[in-house]
Amino acid sequence: MDEKLPNRQSIRLKGWDYSSPGWYFVTICVQDMRPVFGAVVKGNMVLNEVGRMVQEMWLAVERFHPEYHLDEFIIMPNHVHGLVRIMGNPDGIRGKPDGLPLRTDGTGLPDFVRRFKSTADVAWRKMTEVSTGSGRRACPDTVRNGKLWQRNYWDVIVRDDEALANIRRYIRNNPRNYEAVRCCGEPCLLGNAELLTLSKVGFLASRGETSPHGQLPTKTGEAIISIESSKRLWMPAWYNEYVLARCDRMVVGHLNPGGMLACILSEKTLDLEITFL
Repeated sequence: MDEKLPNRQSIRLKGWDYSSPGWYFVTICVQDMRPVFGAVVKGNMVLNEVGRMVQEMWLAVERFHPEYHLDEFIIMPNHVHGLVRIMGNPDGIRGKPDGLPLRTDGTGLPDFVRRFKSTADVAWRKMTEVSTGSGRRACPDTVRNGKLWQRNYWDVIVRDDEALANIRRYIRNNPRNYEAVRCCGEPCLLGNAELLTLSKVGFLASRGETSPHGQLPTKTGEAIISIESSKRLWMPAWYNEYVLARCDRMVVGHLNPGGMLACILSEKTLDLEITFL
């Protein structure tokens, strides 16, 4: 992580060399999660002028720095998802697909994120300036705290072809899942509706771990919100997103670093309290 954040543990792999060749899934969020890049309309992302600029800056990194190969990506209203491949060859020397070596100064995932964020930020500031009698100033309708991006970013190391295919599908379906969570309306329920008025702790866990996660750390007066799953039942990604969108704090059991839950957590605001068991 770029900095130590309160109430949140890093899912970045300790000891991993992020300049090493391979596939990485990256999520970069707007400061305060403001929807400045456009809107989701009928399950499709519609970019505004700022969103189109950010898309252009994303693609420009590969155009000027071929040590990075870009794959599936999506510009969402308040965040960006993308698959980035850091190129390399069997000898461990970074290179283009034709085997020609590339320069090795500053390459790696942090470098890619820095280049994208800085170029997009400069272009955004120029777009959001308005002329005044004494010069130019930032437009108050688009600038808050003077920042476009959150300082931090999230990544998932793509381990194999199956994970790569799953993440590609997740990126493609992101606008539809985004709309499903926000447009599902009031919940239908059986039982005590007063539970929904309480403070809510969400619980989610990746599949693949059968041992107990441990005792759920609840607080007095909290209701638990979660989903029911099994090895035989595939749960749509937006089920997890629904829980995250409606809980006041989150508890995560087993977390597969290359799984969909890790991808979904990358979209959440940094001030959401998350406890990892």
